[in-house]
Amino acid sequence: MDRCVNRFFGSLFFWQDRTCQLIKGKRLTFGDMAKTKRSIQWVQTEQNQKYAGIHIVADFWLGNIIEAPKRIEEILVEAAKRGNNIPLETTIHKFEPQGITGVVLLAESHIALHLWPEYKYLAIDIFTCGDKATPDKSLAYLKEVFQPEKAEVKKIIRGNYYGKISQPTL
Repeated sequence: MDRCVNRFFGSLFFWQDRTCQLIKGKRLTFGDMAKTKRSIQWVQTEQNQKYAGIHIVADFWLGNIIEAPKRIEEILVEAAKRGNNIPLETTIHKFEPQGITGVVLLAESHIALHLWPEYKYLAIDIFTCGDKATPDKSLAYLKEVFQPEKAEVKKIIRGNYYGKISQPTL
């Protein structure tokens, strides 16, 4: 059996005849995973503005260099949890001779890390939607782990709309 890409809150899944089986006994089919219901509400401010979410783009310089795929995956999932997000899937790719990219797909969007060890540079992308996510907490955790000597951070409000948006009915 091959390990499944999906890991939900530390529980391992394994491929078995086109079914992903949870070690604790619950079975999930591919169809179940594809049917994740969207429950994200747009954020509404006191000024009656609405927006989809927050996009943080960060550059870390001269910090800890971590190139172990398993450790990057653990960091991404923990960053997601710290930001009050639901991790759905992770993908990690290690480049030769060096470098690594990792992405955790969230119910709320994604967190991505791109490391260039030869420049001691880490590019971070955190995009979270909805009024429950706290991407600043995800970023704070990543700063704690990578301990950059220099960090540049940009925060973008995505889907900013000053009128009335009705919630779509599905």
